[in-house]
Amino acid sequence: MVANKRILLSQLPTDKLSLDCFDTDEVPVPDLEVGQVCIKTLLLSQDAANRAWMQGATYRSALVGGDVMAGYGIGEVIESKDAACEDTRFCMKGRRSYTRRRATCKKGADYERTR
Repeated sequence: MVANKRILLSQLPTDKLSLDCFDTDEVPVPDLEVGQVCIKTLLLSQDAANRAWMQGATYRSALVGGDVMAGYGIGEVIESKDAACEDTRFCMKGRRSYTRRRATCKKGADYERTR
């Protein structure tokens, strides 16, 4: 099984962000179920929304201590149990090496085609 390196929000910041607000770990990527894809991270976004999610709910739920640090990214589908989803994707994936997601290959859903 592939090791999944993740960046976790270990605690909510009370002032400026510092390294003690974050932690890292490695967990195995679970086997895929029918209708899911495994996405290898190629690029992660870094923007003001990342900080806003630590302060409360926005267009997504607020982060809490222990969560994988949220974020959008571009990734390559490396394994698929859905024939319609076998290319590069843009999705909410969090700060991790791999993401196992349901394969909803419709514009405006979890993924948007990038090529």
